[in-house]
Amino acid sequence: LGMVHNDFAHAVKLLEPRIAARPNLVVIVSSGESQLSWASAELGRTVFGHYFVEGLRGGAGMDDAQKINVWSLYRYTAENVSRWAREQRAAVQTPML
Repeated sequence: LGMVHNDFAHAVKLLEPRIAARPNLVVIVSSGESQLSWASAELGRTVFGHYFVEGLRGGAGMDDAQKINVWSLYRYTAENVSRWAREQRAAVQTPML
């Protein structure tokens, strides 16, 4: 059957004040409100999971200290997930930070 309605992203948005109160805590959600988080048989996992891991492996770029910052990781993941969903499923999937 699959998911009829995704309200997880909305629930996370309601937690934003509590998340913001935690130093050094960042939450990246795989899709926006009422969007599906797509899986891919070819990638062997969710599209978000695939690009998030690829970003951690260096796809997001590293600074001079060989570290990846969260903004670069988010941007890399969001751009690739959005492109994949648009090209492969004619859909919208926009990860949220």
